[in-house]
Amino acid sequence: MLNPFYFVTIFPSISKYDFVRMKKKLAIFLAFLLLYLLKIVILKV
Repeated sequence: MLNPFYFVTIFPSISKYDFVRMKKKLAIFLAFLLLYLLKIVILKV
């Protein structure tokens, strides 16, 4: 498990806004990944 403060020490310049924006991008990416996996499963059945 990665230490959450690990990224803070690496990127001290990242502001709170940038972090929230990064989380949104990650959430969108995960959603697309899930949809893609579901599509593969449905096509295989």
